[in-house]
Amino acid sequence: MKVTFKTLKQQTFELELKEDDLVSDVKKKIEAEKGNEFSASSQTLIHSGMFSSFISTKA
Repeated sequence: MKVTFKTLKQQTFELELKEDDLVSDVKKKIEAEKGNEFSASSQTLIHSGMFSSFISTKA
């Protein structure tokens, strides 16, 4: 499935994700796509107003 992401600078990009991707997998895919500026360890993902630490481990 294609998922659209928006950065804090209001830039958008899409990634192809699998239904069983974990949040950690998604962060690694973002880093691979966007480079070191978006290192997996520095990302905070927010979905529907919830931080990724409060979202289940499934993306």
